[in-house]
Amino acid sequence: MYFDNFLGNTDLIRQLELDAAEKRIPHAIILEGPKGSGRHTIAKYIALLLSCEGGDGVCLECPSCKRIMTNNSPDVVSVGLLEGKTQLVIESIRFVRSDVYIKPNDGKFKVYIIEDADKMTTDAQNAFLKVLEEPPSYAVFIMLCESADSLLITVKSRSRVYKTEIFDSSVLYDYFIRTNPDAKKLAEESDDALKLALITSNGSVGQAAEAIDSEKARLNLDLYNHSLKLLMLLRQRASSFDISNHLSSVEFTRDSLSEYLKLCQSGLFDALSNKLSDKSKLSYFLDEEKFEHISSGLTNKFILEAIELIEEARQALHYVVNIPITTASLASKLTKLRSKY
Repeated sequence: MYFDNFLGNTDLIRQLELDAAEKRIPHAIILEGPKGSGRHTIAKYIALLLSCEGGDGVCLECPSCKRIMTNNSPDVVSVGLLEGKTQLVIESIRFVRSDVYIKPNDGKFKVYIIEDADKMTTDAQNAFLKVLEEPPSYAVFIMLCESADSLLITVKSRSRVYKTEIFDSSVLYDYFIRTNPDAKKLAEESDDALKLALITSNGSVGQAAEAIDSEKARLNLDLYNHSLKLLMLLRQRASSFDISNHLSSVEFTRDSLSEYLKLCQSGLFDALSNKLSDKSKLSYFLDEEKFEHISSGLTNKFILEAIELIEEARQALHYVVNIPITTASLASKLTKLRSKY
């Protein structure tokens, strides 16, 4: 089966199958969801639904299915960022506009998968609109993005938006223990390392799969424990000297310091969410008791301003090579802030 070991998104898949059976697949589709949430898998499935020669559904055995599954179909075209570019520029869309009027090679449809659609420049989106307004009858455009909010309203209004599913870490835990030997091994070595990898994966199966690499997961757990120590020091109103000592005791690289600071921010976001809603899901804390203890001792104002200070330190890492200076400066600023609140 195409969706063997594919978690969730059953309602979305069922709707697509129904639309295909009734020949109601729209010409423009937006698949919205975080990295690793199944957008590419579902986009390919749409292409299979449109192209399969085996009758109802998807057979995976006909020539069209086999070409799509091996990424060799001339009628399924992927368009993404050009090398060295951080935005999807108008040149990529000009290619689509010229190629779309070449009829399909094999079947009735030609499918364009637009990667990182939310990174399209305004000029590129306006150019794309000209195709969306009057597309050839055989053309289907699938835009993959993390957030459809970055797309022009004129693009969204001509598209149908489908959202991929995100999962609670407990669901991911059960899924990976059942299907992934590496996750099971990691759980035996350090259950906390696995739980942290899953809780920080933004509910994404793909991101979780990358995070459960045992060495990476153990390093992340070390960083997590160090970040938890910083939050405890802030809760205790520790001195700048103590906070500096804590930060200097960790052998940071630029990347690991950035990851450490992100973890600190996640902990503070959890604490703030707890104050604003008693039904919020934790995205950082593994221990409910420590979570309650830390969040109860920090004010909303302190948390908000501390998150900003930590973000400033993270951004400074793009320019400042001296890590001890960065951490000492952050320790001083956090201590001053704590004295205010």
